[in-house]
Amino acid sequence: MKTISCDRLAALLGGVVISRGKSGIIKGIEENSGLVKKGTAFFCVPGKTADGHNYALDAESRGACCIVVSREVPGVKSACVIKVDDVREALYKAIDYFYGQYRKKVRVIGITGTKGKTTTAYLALAMLKEAQGKEQAMIGTVEYRIGKRTVVSNNTTPSNLAIHRIIKEAAEKKIKYLVMEVSSHGLDQDRIKNIELASAVITNVTRDHFDYHKNYENYIAAKMKIIINISKNGVLTINTDDAGAVKFLKPAKKAGIKVNTCSLKNEADIYAVEYSVSRGGMEVKLMVNKKPAALSCAMTGEHNISNIMCALSAVVKFTGVKAAVKAVNKFKGVSGRMEIVYSKDITVIVDFAHTADSIEKVLEVMNEIKTGRVIMLFGAGGNKDRGKRPMMGAAAAKLADIVVVTSDNPRMEDPKAIIKDITDGIKRKDGIYVEPDRRKAIKLAVNLAKKDDIVVLAGKGHETYQDIMGKKAHFSDQEQARAAVRNRGKK
Repeated sequence: MKTISCDRLAALLGGVVISRGKSGIIKGIEENSGLVKKGTAFFCVPGKTADGHNYALDAESRGACCIVVSREVPGVKSACVIKVDDVREALYKAIDYFYGQYRKKVRVIGITGTKGKTTTAYLALAMLKEAQGKEQAMIGTVEYRIGKRTVVSNNTTPSNLAIHRIIKEAAEKKIKYLVMEVSSHGLDQDRIKNIELASAVITNVTRDHFDYHKNYENYIAAKMKIIINISKNGVLTINTDDAGAVKFLKPAKKAGIKVNTCSLKNEADIYAVEYSVSRGGMEVKLMVNKKPAALSCAMTGEHNISNIMCALSAVVKFTGVKAAVKAVNKFKGVSGRMEIVYSKDITVIVDFAHTADSIEKVLEVMNEIKTGRVIMLFGAGGNKDRGKRPMMGAAAAKLADIVVVTSDNPRMEDPKAIIKDITDGIKRKDGIYVEPDRRKAIKLAVNLAKKDDIVVLAGKGHETYQDIMGKKAHFSDQEQARAAVRNRGKK
């Protein structure tokens, strides 16, 4: 790992040393005071909820030999203090210095979109593994994976520094590819600002995160920023079946980026010729750059065909078609994404659907493969976009035979108030149940099921907690579903 002196770091950052302190040799950089070690330069990055300047003394007490600030921080004694105009921009420069050499050794594939990011990322990862003969790296909603090492994800797209540390570890393990889910928050907050993408994907863009972005225009503008990160020789894959994704065509071409298209409905660079879906999986025939490819998959649903095509388009130039198809044929799915947790007399599925559009897509699949009724259980997250709640209720009531409205992660809101927002969008009265306790609601949904019915538990997917009044308690839809099935009919 590189080292640098306080004076050289100040020059690199375009800053000024305002307090020399002991001026030790800087061996690393950090933005979280709790992770500071001896010999670290701590960057006082101001955030939306916390300001790093308030943690400068804590960083010093943990061994920071340098503090980078944009305003005066009283009380720093032993550490060198460098003042810059913008701490966040200074941190990017420091990251380039310490980690820039590793970026050259790892190709990064970025995947963004409202729905399908996680499944598409896992598919792309599987294709790359099949071609390379070894595990690759991934950053995403469920986990961070570097070879065989996995870490539970805290953010779909972590901080720029955290991403670079993963790239460094991947490079040191001689891993050639990193697949990264890129969230709208991550794009808006420039978390991938200095990371070049060898390939990028727009799965779709529908309403989400309006609590943060306020409106669709801001949301799509954040997503659009991914174009800036695509390398000159890179490619952008666009799912042309989605109106939101199509909006990226002109800006990408204007920026001189090669665009690959995929479609279920029309001819494209990759498109579906014919397919059949069932509870047990699907058979799909594709045209891939004018050449036929046939595959079988344990997943089901048209949306997953779109995910397969997006993943294939993103990595086919690195894997070839043969290895990619082989990977899809082996692929068993992703935790919490149309995950079948029980399938005998009834079928119970856990899915992450948490918007009106994703609920609609899941229910369309269920209606296509059902031989009985579809029972849909869902809630809505608290302290998030209230406007989507009645839309979610309307989508579920339109397409499900039975609807069970319950809690999701109410956070600091009253669960009953959230449920009221959802049920405001439900106009029918038959087959509608309300149970705020999610555990009881899952039991209710399973007990309502008769032979051949499908029960969908939506909203939480892979999550293993429920966030209530600032506290996260262990909760797994999968565990609760299995318990409910075992105890069917019992009081």
